[in-house]
Amino acid sequence: MSTFEEVNQVYKCSKNASIHWHSVKFKEFQLFTHAVQILLNNIGEVDNDDYWFSLAKRVRSFRFKAVAAPLSEITLQNQLGELIKLLYAEKDRFGYSHPQAFEHYCRLLTISEGLTKINLSQLLIAISNELAQHKPQNQTVVLVCETRFIAETEEALSAIGFGKVDVTSPAFLREDVSYKNMIGIGPTRWYPDYIFSAPRAQNILILKYAWIRDSWKHNNIFIAPLKQRANKMMQTVIDEPFDNVSFEPDMILPPTLNLQQLGRRVIEESRGHHEVDYVQARLLLLEEDWLVLLDADEASSVHIIDLRDSDSPVKKIKVNEIEPGMYVLLRTAGGGDFIVQVADQVMGTTGIEARQYQRKWKSLLRSKVVLNGYEKVVADLRSYGSTRANPSNVRNWMSERSIKTEYRNDFEAIMMLVGLGNEISRYWELMDYIDHAHRKAGHKIRKMLLDKVMSSDLKLLKRTGKMDFELDSENNIYITAFQVKNISSEKIQVLPTQLGNPIRQGE
Repeated sequence: MSTFEEVNQVYKCSKNASIHWHSVKFKEFQLFTHAVQILLNNIGEVDNDDYWFSLAKRVRSFRFKAVAAPLSEITLQNQLGELIKLLYAEKDRFGYSHPQAFEHYCRLLTISEGLTKINLSQLLIAISNELAQHKPQNQTVVLVCETRFIAETEEALSAIGFGKVDVTSPAFLREDVSYKNMIGIGPTRWYPDYIFSAPRAQNILILKYAWIRDSWKHNNIFIAPLKQRANKMMQTVIDEPFDNVSFEPDMILPPTLNLQQLGRRVIEESRGHHEVDYVQARLLLLEEDWLVLLDADEASSVHIIDLRDSDSPVKKIKVNEIEPGMYVLLRTAGGGDFIVQVADQVMGTTGIEARQYQRKWKSLLRSKVVLNGYEKVVADLRSYGSTRANPSNVRNWMSERSIKTEYRNDFEAIMMLVGLGNEISRYWELMDYIDHAHRKAGHKIRKMLLDKVMSSDLKLLKRTGKMDFELDSENNIYITAFQVKNISSEKIQVLPTQLGNPIRQGE
């Protein structure tokens, strides 16, 4: 389908779309949801540093997952079993810690055990009944509110004979794609406005549990649309009647990661080193709750995938230019810094001597800073002719992540300061050699990335927000593209070894 035809189909969907609701009754899980909420209300708010934060998160995450995606019975029962084990393991300790809430804890445990005796996959049953009426299957898309549910939903649907049905997340529906039918799992309030204000399907069905409240009405995109003809979506309003034990959609959402608290934890874990060892970093929240620290220095850069550029999607941008929604490329398998590894291959045996020289002058400069402090070192460098010496630059110059100074007069001043004034030319020549090798390695890696990306179906990245690329099978080198969800507003001090290594937050 051409781009024009795709846009035309999107326009038709927006013009003719209608929306309907199918509310599934599941009294037993309604009781579980209520028991969870009563317990959480009695123990109060717990932050990331509280002992009970992990348990509260596990309980809330299971509750949300069970109502936000049509997962298989095996998946749900396995996760419920793990939750029950955790509740039993923490039972006595919880009783001592929160005696006023112990009764509610025991009730939740009893209700949880009761769920093991019934079928939990009520959403999967309901959606299979709906999909059986949709033919052909490839004209229907199942929409889940978070990308981390896509793979498990696809597996569950495939196991019951619906392997041709697309499963996607909201981000993918920003593209020029359209379907005949869309089944959204969960209330409309879990989805961004554009899902319904610019729909990508003519027939939209909202499939959710009856005890989750949902009120919706169409809002015009324009304040005063000119001669806009009323369509089916504009005429739709829902306000379902609910019983006394029903829940607002936001109440069921899992806890969000607090980047400020996580940043403070990172700082605590990296304490114990001399101040000169630290670098400034920004904390990024990535798809599927991965976290990564990136160097906040103005010169630091990172590779990204730009899905808008089909000819050359791999680009290099400054870290301070990263925005939520972008796709950053990070190494997730294979030890060490890949660009250093490739550069060393480029240099061959000469690289061994060059790296020794590099480590030596940086170590001597670091010793000067540790002994005398930044203020004295900056003053001394300026007395030796450096024009760009300041604490930030000195920190960068002695970092393992940099090779040399940009200008020779700054490098000469460092050599004079650390007692290597007689070997300036040799050191500069070797550092220039390393710098050239790194540039060559950077071009090689970018070409490897570009080849991999260009030969891959990026539809997976659009749908899931995460995609792996194998660059070197022999050395098990994998690069992963992650969609950025959030970026810390504050810079934090970390060790260089903590930079660029994605870590996934456990549920």
